[in-house]
Amino acid sequence: MTGILAISFLAVAVRIAGSPIRSSDRPFLLRAIGWMLCTVGIWLALAAADALSPLWPALAIGLIASIADTKPKERTLKILADITVLTVTAALSIPVLPWNFAGLVIILLATGAALIDSVVKRMPSRFHVPLIIAPFIGGLLLLAVRFQQCRDIITILNTHLPQIAVATIVSGQPVTLETKAIAYIERPHTPTPRPGAIFFHGANPDGVRQPAAAIVRRALLMAGYVVVSVEHPGYGQIPHPSIDAPVEAWDPLPTGLAALSLLRDENITSVTAIGHSLGCMDVLRLVTADAATDSVIDRAVLMGAGMSDGDDRDEYWYRRFHKDRRMKDRLPMDTYRAIIERFYTRQTAALALPDDHAPIDYLVFEHDHADLARTRTALFDLISPPRRWLQLDDSGHYFNAFDFGPILIADTRIARNLSHLFKRMIPE
Repeated sequence: MTGILAISFLAVAVRIAGSPIRSSDRPFLLRAIGWMLCTVGIWLALAAADALSPLWPALAIGLIASIADTKPKERTLKILADITVLTVTAALSIPVLPWNFAGLVIILLATGAALIDSVVKRMPSRFHVPLIIAPFIGGLLLLAVRFQQCRDIITILNTHLPQIAVATIVSGQPVTLETKAIAYIERPHTPTPRPGAIFFHGANPDGVRQPAAAIVRRALLMAGYVVVSVEHPGYGQIPHPSIDAPVEAWDPLPTGLAALSLLRDENITSVTAIGHSLGCMDVLRLVTADAATDSVIDRAVLMGAGMSDGDDRDEYWYRRFHKDRRMKDRLPMDTYRAIIERFYTRQTAALALPDDHAPIDYLVFEHDHADLARTRTALFDLISPPRRWLQLDDSGHYFNAFDFGPILIADTRIARNLSHLFKRMIPE
């Protein structure tokens, strides 16, 4: 809800800033800026309704409208531009918004935008300058407060800024599993039966609500999968076991097996187990356990896997283990080492795969962390066939996705390419 309110407020502010300066009697440059601010505002409004769609159509339509704008057809052009931006944004969203929902939202947002324009037009002109300046001052303040994060976003997206998208971060429908842990289920707007995916997130305290996980889940939904997302013990909404709990309490495998049963209850045609970073360990162990029982997993996908250059038991990883899980007290070193050796040793998990395991797609990133780029080939070599090496071009370890408070900021190129990969992975 916080993300929806934040993007909605931003949408209204940008629209109000653009409305007074896009009049047809303004100089062209000023008029073009006003038009693009207005179309970006309506684009943001649909982003608040969960559309993750690139920025460039809003900019292009705003520019075209500023060129075509003349006094006699100004009002008609405003309405047409708004509806066009909303329609294109809904169609390019990842995943695509269902049209029964999108149609209603488009009507409501276009009406709201027209109302804002009408209110601003009736305001005394002395209020226009503060309305125009306020969003820019707010943007500068935000840049000052979060300079490092803004710089990272601009650096990584670089020349692909027109492909940027914003949206809210949602986690799906929560379901309490037999293990008392929570999984989240999301269903695409496609006919049944559908392929199913069980997803394990990477090492970020936000669990399935972290930016990278949000991109993976959206890409899977766009590819037509029913998605069950599993939170690791201590991440997201899952509390970590107590300090004096036995080592077995830290085992994520029982939760993965319970989530797999939940997915099987859906009307699905296949099961794909997908892990990102930390989640690759969960997938390797789940594939091994599944092969020893029902063998329901048809394919596994490891994304951003690799091995640490150093010892996972050293002081850095010891601190990181507790920080990621938001633990105030630290485990005894012997307990920590036992947990790592039993549940987080990648080499052991890879070598434990049975000969008849499900096919494994090993997806690497063109711009991955240096330690993973150095060690990922060694881990891949430990995995027995059937296996396949794939690469996601232009992508960093986190799919070029960021969070700005409750707002997801993403590179739609990466999300769309990832969705295409998932689509091709669906078993025949």
